[in-house]
Amino acid sequence: MPVVRRDRSSTATVKKFHPYKDRPPADIEAMFPTSDSDAEWDAEPSPRSKKTAKTTAYDPSFEQHLIDYGYYSRRHKAEMGGPLHPTNMDALKSLLAGSHASLSMEDVDEALFQSFVETHEKGSTEPQVFMHILRFLLGACKIPYETDRLFNKLAYLTEKDRLRQPKPDFYDGVSPIDLPAVIRARFGVYILPCTATTLPCLPNFFVEGKSSTGSAKTCERQVLYDLSLGSRGLHKLRKHVDKDVDWHNHEAYTIGATYEAGEDCGTLRLFTMHPFRSAERARTEYRMTSLGYYPMCLNFDFFEKGIRAFRNARLWARDQRQHIADLSTKFVLHRPQPEEVDAHKHAD
Repeated sequence: MPVVRRDRSSTATVKKFHPYKDRPPADIEAMFPTSDSDAEWDAEPSPRSKKTAKTTAYDPSFEQHLIDYGYYSRRHKAEMGGPLHPTNMDALKSLLAGSHASLSMEDVDEALFQSFVETHEKGSTEPQVFMHILRFLLGACKIPYETDRLFNKLAYLTEKDRLRQPKPDFYDGVSPIDLPAVIRARFGVYILPCTATTLPCLPNFFVEGKSSTGSAKTCERQVLYDLSLGSRGLHKLRKHVDKDVDWHNHEAYTIGATYEAGEDCGTLRLFTMHPFRSAERARTEYRMTSLGYYPMCLNFDFFEKGIRAFRNARLWARDQRQHIADLSTKFVLHRPQPEEVDAHKHAD
């Protein structure tokens, strides 16, 4: 079952990018006016007087640092404010257990399960576990993706230089050609994860893996970081191009998965994250929610359910970002250019 990879034959030379010094042209800024409601913890911070060591997901304090800036893990409940679950939670769970229109499960049988178990038992190092297990999870669906790419172009999630840049084991996105150039220029610091701008953008599906000696808590903190960046990007773009819905309708648009090899049985976990408006702190905040877990080596039934949920989740995430990409194209096509606005203004 080969993994379909993106064509890497095309390359592009990119200049060194700074997420705050490199701004879009003035005419592009005029198309997307900002307001006080846009305020989040992603503006350029004040210069720090002392150099602070960067925090990673391997540090237990990492989770609390994200919480301080409004990115809540699943362990923080309703007392932190905002809805505990996204409003589309029931529909999403139903879809995971059902059958997406593009779902392919023809390859999932007892023979595949036995091969999966053998692969799991042979895995030793983290890269081995992840790449071999991922081959079973993905199936034959062709979606733009990348593995092990440093997210080095996105705006800081919290304080400048406080967090190390993330490097998801796997992520899905849209091809840059599917987003108008004006959108990529205006929202690049939120939706273009890498300086190599030919790579998939608008990421909203992530996978992190750990071997039997890895930490499950570290793995979950890594996917919390991924989801925070992905959810922020989709929310930032959606509220500018989709004027027909409430900006804070508490719906989820992102999926994160973790695979923990464990000693006896590998566990697949699925998570989502949704934005909400915090009246108390006057900012947009985000909450991570668990969608379920699957002990993949326990028996064929759990294995089949896990594969089905993973593939359905991946297809659902594809549909969410493609919908926003389509809205972005319509927004640009029907939005008057600054020159046209001035001409109308002087028509009288």
